[in-house]
This record gives sequence, structure tokens and C-alpha cells, in this order.
Amino acid sequence: MKRRAFISLVDATMVASKQGEGKMNRIVLAGLLLILALPAAAGPDAPGCFTRTYDRAHLAQHPDQVVTAVTLRIYRPPPANADKYWFLAQFRLRGKDKPLRTSGICNETASGLRCLVECDGGGVDVVPRTRDATMHLDRISGPACDEDSAQELTGGKDDRVFRLDRVNDAACAGMKR
Repeated sequence: MKRRAFISLVDATMVASKQGEGKMNRIVLAGLLLILALPAAAGPDAPGCFTRTYDRAHLAQHPDQVVTAVTLRIYRPPPANADKYWFLAQFRLRGKDKPLRTSGICNETASGLRCLVECDGGGVDVVPRTRDATMHLDRISGPACDEDSAQELTGGKDDRVFRLDRVNDAACAGMKR
């Protein structure tokens, strides 16, 4: 994608310079610099601890929302591991005493991270930023590969997109894989 945009900008620059349009050259150069300045998909903002707890007022306005709290930790695996990122997630659910806990591997995508649970346990798409993250849920289960005690959460009407706040890593310290 970046390569095609770069080639288009170079072509536009060449055409504009042949026509002597200085303003066009400046616009194209600004666009080129913007593309080159864009960070990698996940970049340095990926690792961290993200949480959100929904208050009673929010849950009353969204009666179909099952998730009452989310904690997400994205971190780098040990150096000997080839994976870029690992994740731990915990979902507190309405009417359930025990939270759904799961973990897996995250791969970079054009828009952020695709975090997957082993054994076809589904996953989430995460767009981490400096102050927060957006998490898109389709389906996720946990614990991974443990069919006897597995719980599954499917992104329903009000459980599909979550805005999570970046918090101090200490908030994720008790999470286990």
C-alpha cells in the first residue's frame, strides 16, 4: 500500500515538475513526507496494559452488553521466541462469577494487531495507541485448548467494539497465561 502511494506521488511530482507547477510539487512532497513518517502498524505503542470497567449507568443504557469489564495485556515474548507480541485477556461477564481468561499470539496487520487464541479459540483485533486502544471482538474463548472448562464470548450487539484505556502495567501484573 505504501509502495503504490509512493510511486503515485513520484509520478505526480514528475508530471508537476514538467509543467512547472511549484505549488503541486510542494503538495506532493508534503504527501510523500507524510507517508514516510507513518509508523509501522502496531509500532511502539503496542505493548502495554489496557482496561475498562463499565459502570451501572453504561450497562443500563446497553442492556444487551454482556461484558462488564475488560483487561488486556499486550507484551513481547522472551527474546528466543519468534512471535512479535503475546496477549492476555480477561473479560468479566454479566451473571458469571468467574471471568473468561484467555491468551495467545498477536500478529501485526495494516491497522494494528490481530490477536488469536490457539485451537481455533477466536481472537480480537486491537488498535493500540499512546493513551488507549480499540478492541474489536468477533469470537474468543478461553482457556485455550481446554474444551472441558472453555467459555466462549461472541461479539453481540453491544459486545463488538471496546475502547480501553491504557493504564500502568501494574494493573496487569496479576494476569496469568
